[in-house]
Amino acid sequence: MKASENAVNLIKRFEGCRRSPYRDAGGLWTIGYGHLIGDGKSLPANINRDFTEEEINALLIEDIARFERGLNMCLVVPLTQNQFDACISWVFNLGIAEFKKYIAPMINGDDDSEEVVAEMIKFDHVGPKELAGLKARREAEKELYLKD
Repeated sequence: MKASENAVNLIKRFEGCRRSPYRDAGGLWTIGYGHLIGDGKSLPANINRDFTEEEINALLIEDIARFERGLNMCLVVPLTQNQFDACISWVFNLGIAEFKKYIAPMINGDDDSEEVVAEMIKFDHVGPKELAGLKARREAEKELYLKD
């Protein structure tokens, strides 16, 4: 499957866009719509600049394509487009490893949608601190996942 505009818009809405490198809520170096720079722990000198809109959009497209491949590889049951889009947003924010560990087994194990989203929305913290932005994002993903 491929992400639809719903997924792209959800990601853009919650990630926001920054043309210059910044540290995200977890302290990792990021650019554009939440694109992690390398491992996020250091900022290479050649990256410490303003990025063009074209560069930022290209990074977003590359990131989404990578997450589409990851989801398509780890899911063995079909999803609706809305479910896939919600998962893309979740994975974009938290990574494919977390998805494989917590969410994919539930989906592949035929857990019902309510159980899946109940697990998805638990991920609204950075460390011990609940973040309002993450809570709102998880709720939006939940709504999209459950939407017909």
